[in-house]
Amino acid sequence: MKRAIPLLYILLTMTAPAEERFFRSNQIGMALQEIAWYRRDEHLYILEVKKEEVNEGFKEIRRLVHSGEEVKRWELLLDVQGRVREERSYEKERLSDFRLMDELGRMILEEKYDHAKVKSRVLFYYSSAGLSRVEYFDEEGNLLYEDRYRLGAFGELLEVKRVEPEIPAVLFSLTLVQAQGLTYEERLKDRERSYISRYNSDGELFSYEVWKDGDLEKSLYVIDNEHYSEEIDYLNNRKYLRHYDDSGRLVLEEAEYYGEIVERVELFWDEEDRMLRKIRRGNIGIEEWNYRYNSSGKLQDEDYLLRGSLVRRVEYPDEERRLEELFRDDELFMKIYYTSGIKEKEQVLREGKVIRERLYGGGE
Repeated sequence: MKRAIPLLYILLTMTAPAEERFFRSNQIGMALQEIAWYRRDEHLYILEVKKEEVNEGFKEIRRLVHSGEEVKRWELLLDVQGRVREERSYEKERLSDFRLMDELGRMILEEKYDHAKVKSRVLFYYSSAGLSRVEYFDEEGNLLYEDRYRLGAFGELLEVKRVEPEIPAVLFSLTLVQAQGLTYEERLKDRERSYISRYNSDGELFSYEVWKDGDLEKSLYVIDNEHYSEEIDYLNNRKYLRHYDDSGRLVLEEAEYYGEIVERVELFWDEEDRMLRKIRRGNIGIEEWNYRYNSSGKLQDEDYLLRGSLVRRVEYPDEERRLEELFRDDELFMKIYYTSGIKEKEQVLREGKVIRERLYGGGE
């Protein structure tokens, strides 16, 4: 019996081994599909999840690995019910975000970091109904502004106001008129204008108005079950008449100026809700945009023509790269190369040959 006591002590004090799982992922760290550990090299992005017991809860570490290198990491502390109490995010080993939750799992603090220094801080306050106030601070700890929330008896949002500490006047406010769980009217107000949106019982927008100093600047009215709408721009004396197909897609827009149609836009779609063609007839002539897609449904290239002449062609070899070709009198005279939205190279051509090239960041 004496020999059993040390063994029992070891069993009671022994920590359970950490659980480790692997998932096929993407660049934002989603757990798309669980995979076996030996298949990690088959995928570009892998999410590694390791969970172990700690005092009064669990610790979970999620590592997003790209081509064998960690690009992002999340460290979470959870209570025994599995609710997150603390969360830290790291990018390339540097702390980027910290979040603290209360015992109900509601966020009460959020901090963003830059090179180990606090860049911003947000505090959340709650009433018995729900979120009541949010305070925003800068890196020096100065209060920038606060959002004040007014909730209904069932926790539904009725109003939110943003207030600066130095300027008591409201930066903006949003008031919702609700009934039977549905929003029928939204009133958004900033320091200059008021914006009123009204909805029907199906939650569909049927009118929108912009007011300034008591004067109506713009109004939009949706008629006939969203097949037709009218928008009036009182500042520019224009009325926009819009027609929609049975799928709710805009197919025709006409602009009136003092009762005369000055611009007409036609749009053409395919069965996958992708725009194929757009034609605009206005004061500069006929403009035309054509869009083509690859077998995966992604935009492959597009053309822009003015008065029948090709002006610009854009090609999308992949999600990051873009090539713009500019034409003059239907002749290619310039190519511009982009990667992730950043211009990398510019070429000037004459009779199909490059006569000048500029590398951005790398000189001529």
